Amino acid sequence: MILLKGATVQKVNHALHTFTYVYNYTVTFRMKEGRYKITIDDVYCKDAYPDASAEYTILKIEPFEGKYKKGKGGFASTTIPEKKAVPMMQNLKAELNSIITSYAKYLNEESISEDNW
Repeated sequence: MILLKGATVQKVNHALHTFTYVYNYTVTFRMKEGRYKITIDDVYCKDAYPDASAEYTILKIEPFEGKYKKGKGGFASTTIPEKKAVPMMQNLKAELNSIITSYAKYLNEESISEDNW
């Protein structure tokens, strides 16, 4: 088993500002008898912040599928609307799926040689 930790950034333009969301994740490779399984787990929002010109904080948006549950912020905090949160989650999912696809493509190549050890 091999574990890799990764991070990705999703940016959304909203209310004349750019909101940045940092998502961490773990890629797990399980290999046995010439077979493998790749999974991405533990995806969570590590940080969320607006651009420097904004004078408020933004709420973290944890990964979701389906209905967006908009967080409730207090004074001087905000979040993005559903029409922007849903496409951001779709983009995050597509990006994480592309990681799995690229690793699988590499593992399936027959040109992998033990000579590089």
